[in-house]
Amino acid sequence: TAAADVKVVFYVSSIAGTTNIAPVQTSAVIPQGANSVTVPVNVIDNKVIEGDEQVRVSLMLAQMKRFNKNIALDVNDLDTVSLTVADDESNASGREMMIEKTADATEPATPGAFRVHFADAQLSAAKDVKVAYTIAGDAVADARYKQLSGTVLIPAGENGADIEVIPVDNTIVEGDETATVQLQTVSSSIPGVTWPLAAGNAASVVIHDNDTLVVELFADVTTAEEGS
Repeated sequence: TAAADVKVVFYVSSIAGTTNIAPVQTSAVIPQGANSVTVPVNVIDNKVIEGDEQVRVSLMLAQMKRFNKNIALDVNDLDTVSLTVADDESNASGREMMIEKTADATEPATPGAFRVHFADAQLSAAKDVKVAYTIAGDAVADARYKQLSGTVLIPAGENGADIEVIPVDNTIVEGDETATVQLQTVSSSIPGVTWPLAAGNAASVVIHDNDTLVVELFADVTTAEEGS
């Protein structure tokens, strides 16, 4: 213990960009006669997948005021402590990726759409999330709709993203056909997070045909005689 209050200044590693850790104070006072002081690290509970986050603290200086003088105390500036804040959203239910149809397409120019999103409507991620998918169905790409890329990016902070199905207008009578998207993999640069697929990992958009075929019946002659 010390005969007077001891002010301790320490370095706190940058926590810019973290969403689970509130700002941490960079100094504290050990009261006269006490052996230590507690520095709180406050945790922010949210609905963001960010992975476990870490904060590091290192001593910089310590001093006490005695007889109107600041007396410097020895510190080990190589002494560093780390604290890890575990992210509960990284393995919570609701992070499953799913897809649903939000609109059908119609020739000549009405697009259809899929919505790819986390099962929990309030959930998002701290970094972009990439979702890969395959395309099937009886509608032929570039004949009935413009070719899809096979991936969609959910921006950081968003719950989902849309895949637009743009119809190709033609003069062929095909009838209504479908384009089916099946989710395959989900990935992100966030470490230590798994990205499962929901049971609803496939959906179909109907592409409505606007062409019609008219069959007309006519004769080569207007009159015919018996026996001819």
